[in-house]
Amino acid sequence: MSTSRNGLPADDRSRVALAALAPEPPAWAVGHFADALGARAGLDGWRLVGTEIPDCAALDAATLERAVADAYRVIAESLRASGHHPVRFWNFVPGIHADMGGGRDRYMVFNAGRYTAFEEWFGQAALFTRTVPTASAVGIGAGPLAIYAFGGRDAGTPVENPRQVPAYRYSARYGPLPPCFARGTIAHGLPNPPGAGPDAPVLLVGGTASIVGEDSVHDRDARQQALETFENLAELVAAARRQLRGRDGHTEAPADAPRAAFDAFTELRVYIVRDTDAPLLREMVTERFGRTARIEFAQADLCRRELLVEIEGLATL
Repeated sequence: MSTSRNGLPADDRSRVALAALAPEPPAWAVGHFADALGARAGLDGWRLVGTEIPDCAALDAATLERAVADAYRVIAESLRASGHHPVRFWNFVPGIHADMGGGRDRYMVFNAGRYTAFEEWFGQAALFTRTVPTASAVGIGAGPLAIYAFGGRDAGTPVENPRQVPAYRYSARYGPLPPCFARGTIAHGLPNPPGAGPDAPVLLVGGTASIVGEDSVHDRDARQQALETFENLAELVAAARRQLRGRDGHTEAPADAPRAAFDAFTELRVYIVRDTDAPLLREMVTERFGRTARIEFAQADLCRRELLVEIEGLATL
């Protein structure tokens, strides 16, 4: 039986208030490590490192952009020093929609700082398709801006969803410099469920929402956004499997691909914006993923105001 972040059985979830998001990676990542911040040891060959910008809400746009770039440089140096490559990022941005002037909100300013650091770290934007790992960035109410990176001995392989424009190629309506992340990263060597083999590939799935191309769809409709998000998750798993097998991106998936993709997930974190949507979304997510996945539910603001639900996770390939 899967449990919610509150630790209750699925049929009790609708009676539990949605928990506010704790600004740290999900249970599957944190559970392998001991400390609260900084370098962590505990899972052979892997590291989880983090840093914070404590005065984020007090910074103007230019200062925050520099602070974000510097924070990513700190993480890059920490991982390099131990011979690790980033395969997954989590970002927690206080007041993610705060107006920073010049037509930008805090998320757009954050993206500009990250973009600058990633050009130094991974090379020019033309190389991002082969180098940038997956990520999520969600809004929290207060506190420091927190950035975490999960690093492995190998760099992992980025995966894109053919239904979506890669985030680093978004148009200027999402900011002068776009978000930088792959939709997913294929990694080897993480713990797998029984029968999967010790080195079976795993797909680390970044924050996934109701976006087709680069456009949000089903404006403010939680049910339809969830269904679109599920389709994006299924297509991303299918794309990763095709990529592993060296198949053409247009290879037709089998008719049962969505069900097989849902059952591939062993971990899910579900970010929900409105508490009133929680019972519906819990039910919809659990119906599709509850057979195999441990599921966390938490309240968070998302990168676009019109989006109501975002899902990330871990899937076996």
